[in-house]
Amino acid sequence: MAKLNKSQFIEELSGKLEMSKAETKKILDAFQECILENLKKKPKSGQKISLSGFANFEVKRRAARKMRNPQTGEMMKVKAKKVLKITPLKAMKEAVL
Repeated sequence: MAKLNKSQFIEELSGKLEMSKAETKKILDAFQECILENLKKKPKSGQKISLSGFANFEVKRRAARKMRNPQTGEMMKVKAKKVLKITPLKAMKEAVL
């Protein structure tokens, strides 16, 4: 399975943008930072970023619940927590699948 790491992605993107790798890295880092900052803005769930034709990034709240430990069969409590949900949009799905 081929894996594209960040430096390889920056190299490919810099070729498409006809920019230096350093400039492209700054743009990619700023993009990541903006997404993270906006997802962290609200401590509650429901914070959502939608990039048309690409994906939705959303913070959701998972309620506390009880579940069975599959190894022992014992019931255990799972604390409430926030989770990140990334949903590819239709255009991305159609391009890839």
